[in-house]
Formats: sequence, structure tokens, C-alpha cells
Amino acid sequence: MAKPLTLKELVDYYNSNSDEFRVVFANWLDRISEQGLTEPLFEEEPCWGAISVERKAFLASSVHFLSRQHNLTPPDWCYKKEYFLEKPYFSTKFNHEMLRWVLLLESPTEFRVRNVFVSENALSRA
Repeated sequence: MAKPLTLKELVDYYNSNSDEFRVVFANWLDRISEQGLTEPLFEEEPCWGAISVERKAFLASSVHFLSRQHNLTPPDWCYKKEYFLEKPYFSTKFNHEMLRWVLLLESPTEFRVRNVFVSENALSRA
């Protein structure tokens, strides 16, 4: 079984393919879930290319969260100011006020501090 891509490889793949970001990211999480996170897959800061500032903040939040979850030290790059949004970003396609309140309450700290709001199980895979 192939080992998971590094975050840099994931971003490079996304930037050079027409695949939906959520699919690429979910597949990456699946691979990590299957094989564990025993090596730093996100030590090197990606070359972001066409990725939006919101996705950059989401990925930095994810790296911070996954590092903590797997007892790894988050890489220094994920603390850069550019990964902290000025305006709130809600990772949902729906613009329902009640859903936004749920995301405000549920978002893990690593996301909230960057003004990124996701469900509490956003990085969980079945």
C-alpha cells in the first residue's frame, strides 16, 4: 500500500489536476487514517499555487489539528500570520444561520483561532 502524500505533494497534485478539492483532501485523510501518521507529512510548507486564502487557512488548521491528534509538533509555517483569516470562513456550501451557529460552537480550537469554522468531526473519516 502506498504511503500517504506529504501536504506539499497533495497541494501539487491538486494544483495540477481538475479533481475536486474535497475529494483530494478526503482521500488524503483516508490514507492517513489507514496507515497512521508516524512521520511528518507536513513539515515542508507547500507552494500554494492557485489555492485560495481560505483553503490555505483550512489546511494550516488541519495540519495543526492532526499534529496535536498524533502527538507531533506542528510545523512552524502553520503559525504564520497569512494562515489566520481576518473574516470568518465557514466550510459549508449552505448559508443557513443556524448551521453557522453550530460550526461556531463545534469548531476545534486549531480552526477557530484562524477564523475557520468547521464541524467538530470535519477531519474524521468513516
